[in-house]
Amino acid sequence: MAKLIDSHVHTHYSHGDAEVFEMVMDAIARGVQNIGFAEHYLRCDDTKMPILRSGIFFREDRDFYHYLNATVRAKSFFKDKIDIRTGAEVDYLSGNDADIREGLKDLDLDYLMGSVHFVGEPCMYVREHEYLEGDNLVHTYFAETKKLIKTGLFDILSHPELVRYDVEYDVKKFESDFKEITDLLKKYNMAVEINTSYVDVTSEKSIIDTLNPGTYWLKMCIDAELPFVIGSDAHRPGEIALNFEKMFPVLKKLGIKKLAYYVKRKPVFYEI
Repeated sequence: MAKLIDSHVHTHYSHGDAEVFEMVMDAIARGVQNIGFAEHYLRCDDTKMPILRSGIFFREDRDFYHYLNATVRAKSFFKDKIDIRTGAEVDYLSGNDADIREGLKDLDLDYLMGSVHFVGEPCMYVREHEYLEGDNLVHTYFAETKKLIKTGLFDILSHPELVRYDVEYDVKKFESDFKEITDLLKKYNMAVEINTSYVDVTSEKSIIDTLNPGTYWLKMCIDAELPFVIGSDAHRPGEIALNFEKMFPVLKKLGIKKLAYYVKRKPVFYEI
């Protein structure tokens, strides 16, 4: 049986519903061997602060340091029961590279996930955007993804095709974007997250149809031999590593034989 290793877990220190200890105890009860917290980290000056959803992702250092302290305590308390890793899901905005570098330079983290949630001018949450729609929104989302990768800051691209759940589009129209992003991920030694938070596990077909990234892009990543990390994006107990075991056979059929998790910014691979 494949290991249950979840690299994308949130707590109340950003917009989850539970404390670090609660999430760890739930993971242990569910048979998870290794859990990676990836709390949101957003840094930018006030002129670039997103509107609408901006309130759900904290930006005050004290919150993030409380999160870090909580994971340190949890690692010590549960050291004989589960492996715990501390990461960050960093919210990328055009032009906030320097803010991110400055904020994270002295932090000892196992991994950094880079995420695009906010796009456009004015900068708004993808799902709630009022000024961009359809293919224009998709183009903008992928343009931001390319900029994120080129910063060279991150280990993992999280929920790579988040926009697919909010906008319907013909993936073939964006083949050049998928190809360029795949090449950039290879160049900058980044892994791709298989994010399971929206996956419908009713059937093998439903899993294939709802994967993130979608299979059109996922196959490019497989062909490029990019590393893959799996994450539930859990926000509360009961969601950690949810449905991983149902997805492993499908991922293997698609050609993914091993997954990775990160420790001290380095990938560790395991078979599924």
